[in-house]
Amino acid sequence: MHILAPHLQDPDLFLKFKAHQEAGNVDSVVDGDYTIFNYTADVNFGKNWDVYLRSARGIVFNNKTGRVAALPMPKFFNHNESDVANQPPAQLPNLPYVATIKYDGSLGIIWFDTVEQAWRVNTRGSFGSPQAIWAQNYLDAHPHLLASADTNLTYLVEIIFKDNQIVVEYLDEGLVFITAYNIHTGEEFPNSDAHKTLMSRATNIITGTPNELIELCKTLDVNNEGFVLRYSNGFRVKIKGAAYCAAHKLKDSLTFPNYIESFVANGMQANVVWQMLPKPFQTKAQEYEVEIRNMLAWFMESVGHIWQFAPMTSKKDFALYVNKYTPRLHSSLFELYKQYQKDSYNIDYFVLQQKFLLGYIRNPFDFRSVPRPINVVD
Repeated sequence: MHILAPHLQDPDLFLKFKAHQEAGNVDSVVDGDYTIFNYTADVNFGKNWDVYLRSARGIVFNNKTGRVAALPMPKFFNHNESDVANQPPAQLPNLPYVATIKYDGSLGIIWFDTVEQAWRVNTRGSFGSPQAIWAQNYLDAHPHLLASADTNLTYLVEIIFKDNQIVVEYLDEGLVFITAYNIHTGEEFPNSDAHKTLMSRATNIITGTPNELIELCKTLDVNNEGFVLRYSNGFRVKIKGAAYCAAHKLKDSLTFPNYIESFVANGMQANVVWQMLPKPFQTKAQEYEVEIRNMLAWFMESVGHIWQFAPMTSKKDFALYVNKYTPRLHSSLFELYKQYQKDSYNIDYFVLQQKFLLGYIRNPFDFRSVPRPINVVD
């Protein structure tokens, strides 16, 4: 059941969204007989949510009747994210749930226009976004998809097409069914095979406990966004892959530290990170990758000098040497010392390199200007 269900018959519901608009909590777009409401970035940042704002995610009203014309799913959050400012994430419900793959597209809201007597598509904040236009053209070209659709329902889909790549690169294009809501009652229809066949692709169901899926997301590659858990009471939560999140952050802000973070998250594999970016960003990303390779070469040479010169007999002597001659490599070199004491013949240099790069993010420096470790005996 939709969280707005108890309010759908409220004759003043439209006015309550308008009041939020006047307070600066939602933006609106008017298109003829209809108005779309979308929560603002300030609400999302400040987590000033109520039942109306969580529903202001592309909800559409008929301006003349004041009734809901399109009812999207309410705002929901990551499993490690709170919906209340300065509060820890809520405990997951102890209820049955279904876990599905989260597709990396744009939310499409498909609804029936009773004025024009036609199906329409909007995205969260626009009637005419490129994604909405693509989806509308797609549905117009495949009229059989909505031939038996219920005009009382809003169908929610992921819009996936080549020019709308966010992070994940899909080989095909189309619409992925998510769920449907009755605009009069708020009743949800998430698992109907009839509804799924309306769309070009169905959402795959995944098995596993929440904790198992959280752990699995730590190992997913960049072409898997993660999962959505829908509980029997309608509560939803997202679990996103670490590599995907790093790539998304990288795309939004292509800086050298962000690139390093994504590089480490993707197993430090050559070419993996820049290839997942849109082409306009790839040249800069390739330059970053060359610089990372230069840094790692310098680091491994420095480790070689440490092997040769640093006293490894006691942690105190080693620490004094590192703090005096190579303080920039503190965390990675202490990882070296720890491994050396455990098994000097099996050093995991991959872990050392990761610690070096992550340490650089916290405290950047010009590695070319750092003197080589020296032989204190000489």
